[in-house]
Amino acid sequence: MDAFAALPPPLAAPPEVLQVRERDRQVNQRRLARLCTREPAVLKLIEVALERINAPSPDPELLDELMQAQPYRLAFWRVSGEEINYRRFFDVNELAALRMEDPQVFAATHGLLRELWQERLIDGVRVDHADGLYDPAEYFRRLRDVLAPEHDRPRPWVVVEKILGGGEKLRADWPVDGTTGYEFGALVTGWLSKGEGVAELDRTWRRHVGGPVRYDEIVYQSKKQVMHTSLAAEISGLAARLDRLAQMHRNTRDFTLFDLRAAIVEVIACFPVYRTYIAAGQLSAEDVQHVRRAIGAAFSRKHGAHRALEFIERVLLGELEGDSRRAEAALEFTQKFQQVTSPVMAKGVEDTAFYRFARYLPMNEVGAEPDARGISTDLLHRANEERARDWPRTMLSTATHDSKRGEDVRWRLCVLSEIPHEWAACVSRWRRLKRHHRREVGAPEVVQEYLLLQSLLGIWPADPATADMDALRTRLCEYATKAAREAKQSTSWLDPDEEVERELRDLVMRMLPERGVAGFERYFRSVIDTVLYFGLFNALAALTLKLTAPGIPDFYQGTELPSLVLVDPD
Repeated sequence: MDAFAALPPPLAAPPEVLQVRERDRQVNQRRLARLCTREPAVLKLIEVALERINAPSPDPELLDELMQAQPYRLAFWRVSGEEINYRRFFDVNELAALRMEDPQVFAATHGLLRELWQERLIDGVRVDHADGLYDPAEYFRRLRDVLAPEHDRPRPWVVVEKILGGGEKLRADWPVDGTTGYEFGALVTGWLSKGEGVAELDRTWRRHVGGPVRYDEIVYQSKKQVMHTSLAAEISGLAARLDRLAQMHRNTRDFTLFDLRAAIVEVIACFPVYRTYIAAGQLSAEDVQHVRRAIGAAFSRKHGAHRALEFIERVLLGELEGDSRRAEAALEFTQKFQQVTSPVMAKGVEDTAFYRFARYLPMNEVGAEPDARGISTDLLHRANEERARDWPRTMLSTATHDSKRGEDVRWRLCVLSEIPHEWAACVSRWRRLKRHHRREVGAPEVVQEYLLLQSLLGIWPADPATADMDALRTRLCEYATKAAREAKQSTSWLDPDEEVERELRDLVMRMLPERGVAGFERYFRSVIDTVLYFGLFNALAALTLKLTAPGIPDFYQGTELPSLVLVDPD
């Protein structure tokens, strides 16, 4: 026991000390095992202690004493939303992030990849969630060293999952071949959408929800909600780091932790892209523009917090007064800040705002802009020319693991932009005939109803007479629950409301009643046939474009045939 007690402490120790601790721990465990074999009384003592701890009604003090001796603290899972001391994948506690900026960590986690490349079992890699890296550019440079080129084989193909915001370009200094193709899918959707028709659909949407709805305001509120709930711990960590930085100089020492945290929330809520890529000696014009745009938007919203916002701007742009130690701390904050803006955008936009803004669902996809109105053929050609010039080996995708709905659902729903008046008439009939079932205008359920009407149209069977309508009801009920929880308004994953979810299931049953009862098919008959028929032409057009446009086409599993799926439960 003295040998175990003499082990170095497990926390805050340098790597070499931890290596000694691990070595000695294993030695001590082997010694203890031999002792238990040689002395049954010792083994019995351990067994009795374990029985006391694992008893049906254990002594809480004894159990707590054991837990306090561990290098971790067991906590209720909800605690992590507000308190956590390690980086994780979004808000998934079980997926702790790795520090790829540490050369030792990088080497340990890329050994297998190096072997696969050297044994010629792979030709390249796809790197997902690159925006979570501390320094993506440096990571890709190291990755290229792992995948060292060889004279008798093509250079490795490396594509990166990068969601590009409006007008954003993939960084030219990244040694990669392109992206995983989200922007191409958005391009095709935009091209298949008729701008004038989308504008008319926008008016129908506003009439349905009872007033004007600004998508940018929905995004702003959704991101703030995420920062106050599931990602609050990450924001608190940033605030504590910024507070320590403020205390390092007399001019900023009077900022309170509360003010700094509120300012961080405001800047991230207004951030126009997933992240910037500021690093030591690297500050691009694009990054400066993104930071100043976010600060400017925060200024217009957060009156009375201008000094704190100006402080954050100086920190992010490397304009802070002070010595080299403070400059290093400012850069460290900036690079940590950049690792937080991306998950906030993903959780706030893709997993929240997309389910609150249901104007025209084909645009509600990763890489697209839900409030866009489509693009012209000239813009399509221009994008293809730019891709051929700048990223000829990039991936072209129209469906991925992140898609909110199958690509053929999307191509079907694009037809609505060509028949907006017919769709508006059907929605109006549905509203008028089902008015006695509705709740107050503007309620979240009104938004969910509009989302479900489009979703059902997108997955409607080609031959309802032979289709399994019970299975369709089950799918739509499960999707309705998922969509409402993601919207996080009247129900959510953290706080589900059974009454709200039951009403949504009832709504689905009214849409898909037993045969002979008027439902979705009767009220939307005039658009169903048109959407299903011309949706096939859209699918063929999208496929032809993907096969012939500059780049490398990707076919997600299951899309070889019509893919009429929703994100959940499919």
